[in-house]
Amino acid sequence: MSPPNIQPNIEHPESQVPAHLAEEPLSEDELRKQYEGLRATGDIYKTVTSIRRQICKVAGFAICMVPGFIKTKVKKPENLTFDNLDEAGIDKKTFSPLVDLGAFDLQKIRDGNADFSKLAEEGVQEIVLMEDRDPMFYLNYNGYDPRKEVPLNRHGAKAERWLMEDMKKLIELLHKAGIKVVMGFWGNSGNHEGNAFINRNWENLKPVVPLSDDINPLSFVKDGEDHEMPFADYVVKQYAKIKRDFHVDGLFLGDGLMGYRSFLDSQGPYDLEDTAPLWTDFYRRINNGVKKQGADDTLWAYDCMGNGTEQIRKNGVDLEALAPHIDNYIFQAYGSDAWGKNYMRLPGYDLQRDTREASTLPPSIKAKTRYTVGLGDSVEGWTGRRADMKAKHASLERNAHKGTLGVWSNEIVRRLNG
Repeated sequence: MSPPNIQPNIEHPESQVPAHLAEEPLSEDELRKQYEGLRATGDIYKTVTSIRRQICKVAGFAICMVPGFIKTKVKKPENLTFDNLDEAGIDKKTFSPLVDLGAFDLQKIRDGNADFSKLAEEGVQEIVLMEDRDPMFYLNYNGYDPRKEVPLNRHGAKAERWLMEDMKKLIELLHKAGIKVVMGFWGNSGNHEGNAFINRNWENLKPVVPLSDDINPLSFVKDGEDHEMPFADYVVKQYAKIKRDFHVDGLFLGDGLMGYRSFLDSQGPYDLEDTAPLWTDFYRRINNGVKKQGADDTLWAYDCMGNGTEQIRKNGVDLEALAPHIDNYIFQAYGSDAWGKNYMRLPGYDLQRDTREASTLPPSIKAKTRYTVGLGDSVEGWTGRRADMKAKHASLERNAHKGTLGVWSNEIVRRLNG
């Protein structure tokens, strides 16, 4: 039996941003007032979810998902290389690998034998060093300690014990090869009790949308010294420390940091369009802060579940308003790999859907868009396919003028420099 399609009549007068403030940064007093209304929104949606008997939908998704996991894990990996990018028609000069530290040989870095000239020769100009899911490093970073461990190799070579001095040396070597390094983190709350920053601020960072693991970034938080500030300003504060100590070239805001979403219930009756000015302010504050640390530093971000202009409005994002405050907009085209038919089988996600949604992006965003190409992940257990990569590029390149982002690129990078 299908759950009832309840469309709640929800008004949020306290979260309506005055029109005269829409084009300028909001004061902290104004933000505090607007953010408070989001707590009531979260409570209302929890009730809505209960009424819809969401647990049945979750169970149905699991039944659909498990066969995809099993089928993918028994497939023989295609061991993709940079040559396969050429075969798919991808311009490698517009290709950026998204990796974590597991993409690199730690012993070679310590021995002084690491050489990234091959990576540069392939056309790579910048990479994203991403902290997937549990954002322990970025949100809790408190200064450089050369012998302290860095937990950023969760997607490969997990037995290697990376230290801060190793990561600093890696970035120096990549810079020497002419490759910029963008640091990223996800807005995930799955391990909130084990994450000191998130746990300390849990009441404010609790997810707004039911069944979501995303923190609520439209909130005020306290740092380790008990100073209160908007979460966006805290993100900038952390970036300034990491920029100072590791000389990174930009910031990537990962999953859960652009709009409110529910991964397990993407078609739920959650309409948060009225929070759009707050999300625009969030990106304005972070972009301004990143640019203050380095005029050429860039701000990248995942979109919200590969949604086009109209769909993402319900998540709280006005793409036209957002465009001036972002340098690389990542359209998550997972229909033929991670979320789609080959792996998680999230209902409705396929290449046709990705193509349709990407075509609706405004020109101001298309000019800054990269689409994701799934190269595979031996840890998660899915593998990229040449045919899927070629079909995806043919369908999406016209709407992604910045190029492609390889998610994940650990194997392809490690293989090149192995």
